[in-house]
Amino acid sequence: MQHKAEQNTKFAYGLGIGLGCVFVYLKDNLKSGLFKMAETNDQFAAGFGAGLSNLFTFADKDFQEEIFKRAEKNSQFTRGLGIGLGKIFPFIDKESQSELFAKARNDLEFAIGLGEGFGHVFAYLKKEVRDKMLEDLDEESSNESNETGEKQGHIIIRKGNGFGRGLGIGLGKNFAYIRKDFEFRMFAKATINIQFAIGLGEGLGYVYSYLSDELQERIFEKIDKNKIFAKSLGASLNYNFSSLNDKRLIQKILSTASEKFDYIENEFSFTDYPTIGLPNNIYYYCTNKENAITDDNVLDDEMKEYLQMVIDETKNKANR
Repeated sequence: MQHKAEQNTKFAYGLGIGLGCVFVYLKDNLKSGLFKMAETNDQFAAGFGAGLSNLFTFADKDFQEEIFKRAEKNSQFTRGLGIGLGKIFPFIDKESQSELFAKARNDLEFAIGLGEGFGHVFAYLKKEVRDKMLEDLDEESSNESNETGEKQGHIIIRKGNGFGRGLGIGLGKNFAYIRKDFEFRMFAKATINIQFAIGLGEGLGYVYSYLSDELQERIFEKIDKNKIFAKSLGASLNYNFSSLNDKRLIQKILSTASEKFDYIENEFSFTDYPTIGLPNNIYYYCTNKENAITDDNVLDDEMKEYLQMVIDETKNKANR
Protein backbone atom coordinates (compact mmCIF):
# COMPACT_ATOMS: atom_id res chain seq x y z
CA MET A 1 0.00 0.00 0.00
CA GLN A 2 2.82 2.41 0.83
CA HIS A 3 4.54 1.55 -2.48
CA LYS A 4 1.30 2.32 -4.33
CA ALA A 5 1.03 5.66 -2.54
CA GLU A 6 4.58 6.55 -3.56
CA GLN A 7 3.73 5.97 -7.23
CA ASN A 8 0.27 7.57 -7.39
CA THR A 9 -0.23 11.01 -5.82
CA LYS A 10 -4.05 10.92 -5.95
CA PHE A 11 -4.09 7.51 -4.29
CA ALA A 12 -1.71 8.81 -1.63
CA TYR A 13 -3.93 11.80 -0.89
CA GLY A 14 -7.08 9.67 -0.69
CA LEU A 15 -5.36 7.07 1.46
CA GLY A 16 -4.25 9.80 3.84
CA ILE A 17 -7.79 11.14 4.17
CA GLY A 18 -9.26 7.71 4.87
CA LEU A 19 -6.68 6.77 7.49
CA GLY A 20 -6.91 10.19 9.10
CA CYS A 21 -10.67 9.83 9.56
CA VAL A 22 -10.29 6.52 11.42
CA PHE A 23 -7.06 7.43 13.19
CA VAL A 24 -8.41 7.41 16.76
CA TYR A 25 -9.13 3.69 16.88
CA LEU A 26 -6.00 2.45 15.10
CA LYS A 27 -3.29 0.62 17.03
CA ASP A 28 -0.47 2.76 18.41
CA ASN A 29 2.23 1.18 16.23
CA LEU A 30 0.18 1.90 13.11
CA LYS A 31 -0.41 5.48 14.23
CA SER A 32 3.34 6.00 14.54
CA GLY A 33 3.87 4.47 11.10
CA LEU A 34 1.37 6.89 9.54
CA PHE A 35 3.20 9.92 10.91
CA LYS A 36 6.48 8.53 9.56
CA MET A 37 4.89 8.00 6.16
CA ALA A 38 3.65 11.61 6.23
CA GLU A 39 7.25 12.75 6.64
CA THR A 40 8.27 11.21 3.31
CA ASN A 41 5.16 11.58 1.14
CA ASP A 42 3.77 15.10 0.68
CA GLN A 43 0.44 14.04 -0.85
CA PHE A 44 -0.19 11.48 1.86
CA ALA A 45 0.70 14.11 4.46
CA ALA A 46 -1.81 16.59 3.02
CA GLY A 47 -4.56 13.97 2.85
CA PHE A 48 -3.72 12.68 6.32
CA GLY A 49 -4.03 16.18 7.74
CA ALA A 50 -7.36 16.71 5.96
CA GLY A 51 -8.66 13.41 7.34
CA LEU A 52 -7.56 14.11 10.90
CA SER A 53 -9.33 17.48 10.80
CA ASN A 54 -12.69 15.68 10.85
CA LEU A 55 -11.91 14.59 14.41
CA PHE A 56 -11.55 18.15 15.68
CA THR A 57 -15.28 18.67 16.26
CA PHE A 58 -15.22 16.24 19.18
CA ALA A 59 -11.54 15.53 19.99
CA ASP A 60 -10.15 16.91 23.26
CA LYS A 61 -7.66 19.77 23.42
CA ASP A 62 -4.72 17.48 24.17
CA PHE A 63 -5.29 15.59 20.93
CA GLN A 64 -5.61 18.83 18.96
CA GLU A 65 -2.44 20.27 20.45
CA GLU A 66 -0.50 17.09 19.68
CA ILE A 67 -1.62 17.19 16.04
CA PHE A 68 -0.70 20.86 15.64
CA LYS A 69 2.67 20.24 17.28
CA ARG A 70 3.43 17.53 14.73
CA ALA A 71 2.21 19.82 11.97
CA GLU A 72 4.88 22.41 12.86
CA LYS A 73 7.48 20.15 11.24
CA ASN A 74 5.50 19.27 8.10
CA SER A 75 4.13 22.02 5.85
CA GLN A 76 1.97 19.72 3.70
CA PHE A 77 0.45 18.11 6.76
CA THR A 78 -0.30 21.62 8.06
CA ARG A 79 -1.94 22.62 4.80
CA GLY A 80 -4.05 19.46 4.79
CA LEU A 81 -5.27 20.23 8.30
CA GLY A 82 -6.28 23.67 7.11
CA ILE A 83 -8.16 22.30 4.11
CA GLY A 84 -10.17 19.87 6.21
CA LEU A 85 -10.92 22.39 8.96
CA GLY A 86 -12.01 24.96 6.39
CA LYS A 87 -14.55 22.54 4.97
CA ILE A 88 -16.16 21.85 8.35
CA PHE A 89 -15.54 25.30 9.84
CA PRO A 90 -19.24 26.19 10.38
CA PHE A 91 -19.57 23.14 12.64
CA ILE A 92 -16.66 24.05 14.92
CA ASP A 93 -17.37 25.83 18.22
CA LYS A 94 -16.77 29.58 18.32
CA GLU A 95 -13.81 29.45 20.70
CA SER A 96 -11.98 26.95 18.51
CA GLN A 97 -12.79 29.01 15.42
CA SER A 98 -11.08 32.04 16.97
CA GLU A 99 -8.03 29.93 17.81
CA LEU A 100 -7.84 28.61 14.25
CA PHE A 101 -8.10 32.10 12.77
CA ALA A 102 -5.36 33.26 15.15
CA LYS A 103 -3.17 30.39 13.98
CA ALA A 104 -3.87 31.27 10.34
CA ARG A 105 -2.57 34.82 10.90
CA ASN A 106 0.92 33.53 11.63
CA ASP A 107 1.07 30.17 9.82
CA LEU A 108 1.20 30.66 6.07
CA GLU A 109 0.64 27.04 5.03
CA PHE A 110 -2.25 26.62 7.45
CA ALA A 111 -3.81 29.83 6.12
CA ILE A 112 -3.54 28.59 2.52
CA GLY A 113 -5.17 25.31 3.53
CA LEU A 114 -7.91 27.04 5.51
CA GLY A 115 -8.65 29.26 2.54
CA GLU A 116 -8.83 26.27 0.22
CA GLY A 117 -11.22 24.53 2.58
CA PHE A 118 -13.47 27.59 2.58
CA GLY A 119 -13.25 27.60 -1.21
CA HIS A 120 -14.67 24.08 -1.36
CA VAL A 121 -17.84 25.14 0.52
CA PHE A 122 -17.86 28.81 -0.50
CA ALA A 123 -20.68 28.51 -3.01
CA TYR A 124 -22.91 27.02 -0.30
CA LEU A 125 -22.41 29.84 2.20
CA LYS A 126 -24.85 32.71 2.53
CA LYS A 127 -24.23 35.71 0.30
CA GLU A 128 -23.32 38.12 3.11
CA VAL A 129 -20.55 35.79 4.33
CA ARG A 130 -19.13 35.36 0.82
CA ASP A 131 -19.31 39.08 0.09
CA LYS A 132 -17.57 40.07 3.31
CA MET A 133 -14.64 37.73 2.70
CA LEU A 134 -14.14 38.87 -0.88
CA GLU A 135 -14.42 42.55 0.03
CA ASP A 136 -11.96 42.29 2.89
CA LEU A 137 -9.44 40.35 0.81
CA ASP A 138 -9.55 43.09 -1.82
CA GLU A 139 -9.20 45.80 0.79
CA GLU A 140 -6.28 44.07 2.43
CA SER A 141 -4.46 43.48 -0.86
CA SER A 142 -4.60 47.19 -1.73
CA ASN A 143 -2.98 48.15 1.59
CA GLU A 144 -0.10 45.66 1.58
CA SER A 145 3.45 46.59 0.72
CA ASN A 146 5.84 44.44 -1.25
CA GLU A 147 8.85 42.68 0.18
CA THR A 148 11.66 41.02 -1.72
CA GLY A 149 13.61 37.94 -0.82
CA GLU A 150 15.31 34.89 -2.21
CA LYS A 151 14.21 31.25 -2.42
CA GLN A 152 16.14 28.43 -4.07
CA GLY A 153 18.34 30.93 -5.89
CA HIS A 154 15.43 32.97 -7.33
CA ILE A 155 14.48 36.52 -6.40
CA ILE A 156 10.90 36.51 -5.12
CA ILE A 157 8.31 39.18 -4.44
CA ARG A 158 6.30 38.74 -1.27
CA LYS A 159 2.83 40.22 -1.39
CA GLY A 160 -0.71 39.33 -0.37
CA ASN A 161 -2.05 36.71 2.01
CA GLY A 162 -2.16 32.95 2.12
CA PHE A 163 -5.87 32.74 2.84
CA GLY A 164 -6.64 34.50 -0.44
CA ARG A 165 -4.37 32.12 -2.33
CA GLY A 166 -6.04 29.10 -0.75
CA LEU A 167 -9.50 30.50 -1.42
CA GLY A 168 -8.57 30.77 -5.10
CA ILE A 169 -7.37 27.15 -5.16
CA GLY A 170 -10.57 25.89 -3.55
CA LEU A 171 -12.84 27.91 -5.84
CA GLY A 172 -10.86 26.79 -8.88
CA LYS A 173 -11.22 23.13 -7.95
CA ASN A 174 -14.99 23.64 -7.57
CA PHE A 175 -15.43 25.81 -10.65
CA ALA A 176 -18.06 23.51 -12.18
CA TYR A 177 -20.44 24.26 -9.29
CA ILE A 178 -20.11 28.05 -9.36
CA ARG A 179 -22.93 30.16 -10.75
CA LYS A 180 -22.13 32.28 -13.79
CA ASP A 181 -22.84 35.59 -12.03
CA PHE A 182 -20.32 34.75 -9.31
CA GLU A 183 -17.85 33.48 -11.92
CA PHE A 184 -17.62 37.01 -13.34
CA ARG A 185 -16.84 38.47 -9.93
CA MET A 186 -14.30 35.75 -9.24
CA PHE A 187 -12.26 36.52 -12.37
CA ALA A 188 -12.59 40.26 -11.72
CA LYS A 189 -11.07 39.70 -8.27
CA ALA A 190 -8.21 37.75 -9.85
CA THR A 191 -7.21 40.85 -11.84
CA ILE A 192 -6.50 42.85 -8.67
CA ASN A 193 -5.31 40.22 -6.20
CA ILE A 194 -2.11 38.38 -7.10
CA GLN A 195 -2.44 35.57 -4.60
CA PHE A 196 -6.05 34.88 -5.51
CA ALA A 197 -5.10 34.80 -9.20
CA ILE A 198 -2.28 32.32 -8.57
CA GLY A 199 -4.55 30.11 -6.47
CA LEU A 200 -7.40 30.24 -8.98
CA GLY A 201 -5.13 29.18 -11.84
CA GLU A 202 -3.66 26.36 -9.76
CA GLY A 203 -7.09 25.05 -8.75
CA LEU A 204 -8.50 25.20 -12.28
CA GLY A 205 -5.50 23.31 -13.61
CA TYR A 206 -6.32 20.37 -11.35
CA VAL A 207 -9.88 19.98 -12.64
CA TYR A 208 -9.63 21.37 -16.17
CA SER A 209 -9.87 17.99 -17.89
CA TYR A 210 -13.16 17.24 -16.10
CA LEU A 211 -14.90 20.45 -17.17
CA SER A 212 -17.26 20.84 -20.11
CA ASP A 213 -16.02 22.26 -23.40
CA GLU A 214 -17.93 25.46 -22.69
CA LEU A 215 -16.26 25.98 -19.31
CA GLN A 216 -12.85 25.16 -20.76
CA GLU A 217 -13.30 27.80 -23.45
CA ARG A 218 -14.41 30.41 -20.92
CA ILE A 219 -11.29 29.73 -18.85
CA PHE A 220 -8.96 30.05 -21.84
CA GLU A 221 -10.61 33.35 -22.74
CA LYS A 222 -9.25 34.82 -19.49
CA ILE A 223 -5.62 34.05 -20.32
CA ASP A 224 -4.99 37.15 -22.42
CA LYS A 225 -6.44 39.41 -19.73
CA ASN A 226 -4.43 38.21 -16.74
CA LYS A 227 -0.79 37.20 -17.08
CA ILE A 228 -0.44 35.97 -13.48
CA PHE A 229 -3.52 33.77 -13.86
CA ALA A 230 -2.24 32.49 -17.22
CA LYS A 231 1.12 31.48 -15.76
CA SER A 232 -0.45 29.74 -12.80
CA LEU A 233 -2.97 27.87 -14.96
CA GLY A 234 -0.22 26.83 -17.35
CA ALA A 235 1.97 25.58 -14.52
CA SER A 236 -0.88 23.60 -13.00
CA LEU A 237 -1.84 22.05 -16.33
CA ASN A 238 1.80 21.16 -16.87
CA TYR A 239 2.00 19.53 -13.43
CA ASN A 240 -1.13 17.46 -14.07
CA PHE A 241 -0.38 16.76 -17.74
CA SER A 242 0.80 13.19 -17.22
CA SER A 243 -2.61 12.15 -15.83
CA LEU A 244 -4.53 13.21 -18.96
CA ASN A 245 -5.90 10.46 -21.19
CA ASP A 246 -8.00 12.48 -23.65
CA LYS A 247 -5.87 12.95 -26.78
CA ARG A 248 -8.15 15.69 -28.10
CA LEU A 249 -7.80 17.63 -24.86
CA ILE A 250 -4.04 17.13 -24.82
CA GLN A 251 -3.79 18.58 -28.33
CA LYS A 252 -6.01 21.50 -27.33
CA ILE A 253 -3.83 22.33 -24.33
CA LEU A 254 -0.60 22.03 -26.30
CA SER A 255 -1.97 24.22 -29.07
CA THR A 256 -3.08 26.90 -26.63
CA ALA A 257 0.18 26.68 -24.69
CA SER A 258 2.25 27.35 -27.81
CA GLU A 259 0.21 30.49 -28.49
CA LYS A 260 -0.52 31.97 -25.06
CA PHE A 261 0.99 30.35 -22.00
CA ASP A 262 4.11 31.94 -20.60
CA TYR A 263 6.35 29.26 -19.13
CA ILE A 264 9.59 29.82 -17.27
CA GLU A 265 12.16 27.18 -18.16
CA ASN A 266 9.33 24.72 -18.84
CA GLU A 267 8.19 25.00 -15.24
CA PHE A 268 6.52 28.07 -13.79
CA SER A 269 8.09 29.27 -10.58
CA PHE A 270 5.60 31.01 -8.31
CA THR A 271 7.67 34.15 -7.74
CA ASP A 272 5.00 35.98 -5.74
CA TYR A 273 4.73 34.64 -2.19
CA PRO A 274 2.26 35.72 0.50
CA THR A 275 3.57 37.92 3.28
CA ILE A 276 0.91 37.01 5.82
CA GLY A 277 -1.47 34.15 6.51
CA LEU A 278 -4.85 35.77 7.21
CA PRO A 279 -5.87 39.40 6.50
CA ASN A 280 -6.58 41.49 9.61
CA ASN A 281 -10.04 42.51 8.40
CA ILE A 282 -11.20 38.91 8.02
CA TYR A 283 -9.70 37.97 11.37
CA TYR A 284 -11.47 40.76 13.27
CA TYR A 285 -14.74 40.25 11.44
CA CYS A 286 -14.91 36.48 11.90
CA THR A 287 -13.78 36.49 15.53
CA ASN A 288 -16.40 39.08 16.49
CA LYS A 289 -19.10 37.33 18.53
CA GLU A 290 -21.82 39.00 16.46
CA ASN A 291 -20.49 37.43 13.24
CA ALA A 292 -20.38 33.77 14.20
CA ILE A 293 -19.83 31.37 11.29
CA THR A 294 -22.19 28.53 12.17
CA ASP A 295 -24.12 25.91 10.24
CA ASP A 296 -26.84 28.58 9.88
CA ASN A 297 -24.51 30.24 7.38
CA VAL A 298 -24.64 27.16 5.13
CA LEU A 299 -27.30 28.00 2.60
CA ASP A 300 -27.60 24.65 0.86
CA ASP A 301 -29.45 22.08 3.01
CA GLU A 302 -27.96 19.11 1.15
CA MET A 303 -24.43 20.36 1.75
CA LYS A 304 -25.25 20.99 5.41
CA GLU A 305 -26.62 17.46 5.79
CA TYR A 306 -23.58 15.97 4.02
CA LEU A 307 -21.04 17.79 6.20
CA GLN A 308 -22.94 16.89 9.35
CA MET A 309 -23.13 13.26 8.22
CA VAL A 310 -19.34 13.12 7.74
CA ILE A 311 -18.78 14.56 11.21
CA ASP A 312 -21.31 12.25 12.88
CA GLU A 313 -19.97 9.16 11.14
CA THR A 314 -16.41 9.96 12.17
CA LYS A 315 -17.52 10.55 15.74
CA ASN A 316 -19.45 7.25 15.86
CA LYS A 317 -16.42 5.31 14.61
CA ALA A 318 -14.21 6.92 17.23
CA ASN A 319 -16.60 5.93 20.02
CA ARG A 320 -16.87 2.27 19.03
